Amino acid sequence: ILTIRRGNHSKRFLKQTINAKRNRDQRVEGAVDPISPFPLKYQPSIELNLMIDGWAPIPKEKPSHIPFQVPRTNVGKMLPIYVKYKNGRSKVVTVVRHVTGDVQEFKEELKKVCSSEMAERKGNTVQVKGNHVESVRTWLYQLGF
Repeated sequence: ILTIRRGNHSKRFLKQTINAKRNRDQRVEGAVDPISPFPLKYQPSIELNLMIDGWAPIPKEKPSHIPFQVPRTNVGKMLPIYVKYKNGRSKVVTVVRHVTGDVQEFKEELKKVCSSEMAERKGNTVQVKGNHVESVRTWLYQLGF
């Protein structure tokens, strides 16, 4: 239970603040990514070998049949997938950076993987509403990135 010293704040303000924090924590903890109900155009074909920290070894051959690429970062060789919190942590967005090739095609596939209607493209970056880091990372690892 969160306790706040009343000070200059009213009981109503304190109650709203505590309830907002409690609801936000429940939304973030309870966020489970459903399995995609939409058929994917590019099906994952590589067996997933994840380490404890979420890293997977780089595949020996690059996927040639896929029109988009998501190169790994220079440091750590991880996929550039991040969670971004906006509006005082009330809006959660998954960000995939450094997408090359057909970014529009990647955006459409990402919407299917995340079961989301909302995907926004900004240059070589694609943002999807919600916390879908694990499902996107798993999907890209299995595609061969």
